Amino acid sequence: MSGDVPRFGNAAMMKNLFGLSSPQLRQMVVQGFVRTIKFKNSKQGARLYLTADVENALGRLAIGRKPKTTAPTLSEGGAS
Repeated sequence: MSGDVPRFGNAAMMKNLFGLSSPQLRQMVVQGFVRTIKFKNSKQGARLYLTADVENALGRLAIGRKPKTTAPTLSEGGAS
């Protein structure tokens, strides 16, 4: 990850970085691909997602597909 991408982010940030909806993120969490932190025990507590886990999960989904061009990933300093 580049230094300007936070280690954790909320669902809105994950949507901006990766184009994922909240249901898609929840599915990745249920499947065990993405770790989260929730600060309050109530429903209103903010849930944060580990950015590296989301990037790795998306990389696993892309296995077997050949890229048309080679573009740097977020961890290589590529732009979102």
